[in-house]
Amino acid sequence: MIVLLLSITALAWDGEHLYVARAGGVEIVRDGKVIGKLGDDARTVMGLAWREGRLAECGGRAGEMGEVRIWEGRKLLRTIEAHDELIYRIAWSADGRRLYTAGHDRKIGVIDAESGRVEGYLEGHTGPVYALAVHGDFVATGGADRTIRIWKDRKLVRSIANHWEPVHALAFSPDGRFLASGSADRTVRLWQPELGRLVRIVRDHEGTVLDLAWTSRHLVSACSDGKVRLIASDDVTIEKVHAEHRDWVNALCAVGDRIHSGDASGRLHSR
Repeated sequence: MIVLLLSITALAWDGEHLYVARAGGVEIVRDGKVIGKLGDDARTVMGLAWREGRLAECGGRAGEMGEVRIWEGRKLLRTIEAHDELIYRIAWSADGRRLYTAGHDRKIGVIDAESGRVEGYLEGHTGPVYALAVHGDFVATGGADRTIRIWKDRKLVRSIANHWEPVHALAFSPDGRFLASGSADRTVRLWQPELGRLVRIVRDHEGTVLDLAWTSRHLVSACSDGKVRLIASDDVTIEKVHAEHRDWVNALCAVGDRIHSGDASGRLHSR
């Protein structure tokens, strides 16, 4: 474990380094030690996404333009003002040509990663968009309006209104067969995304589910009750609970069967 000073908001792995996002910027961690930072300016970073040598970050300030930055190594390639408000999540398209962003302004941005041009927005949510996941041709979004929306080719193909409270986390299973959602209603729900069919509900969370990740054997949930839960991939059974954190667990990163988690007190745990 290492102890950091500011709330951890997102994590990403490049095969060698762990990138840790927080209110002050992005730190680079190797073997439990901070070895550098991306940029030297203080900024709010809410989301990270890694793909083939490039790291995309998103953030901004409430009430101001939401910002995306794309890094190659420690070199900043471009900065993109993509939303009218804070950006909470960012994800690469399957082919790496585009970035999708989820914003407080109720929109999902579609960005050409090479040029930095905003190609357009997916619109329909009636509140801030907190959650975002991409698999193949499908983009899943969720947010304060308590809905999950499934998009394909920039068109809405399904809207799911089953959670009782805002949706904060989404994650496709590695094979894309299932979509997991986490909510302030203290549940994790699994769906067949193309059909919008609810497969199962995982209860026994004692707070808001803030992030989700898949390993080869488990679905992993991060919760505001300070716990990380390992859920059987084919059942509703919570097989193990990690309780090292003492604050909201905001971020997860799964690397094989190894799990990294970061909390609101700035603590990073690896197991």
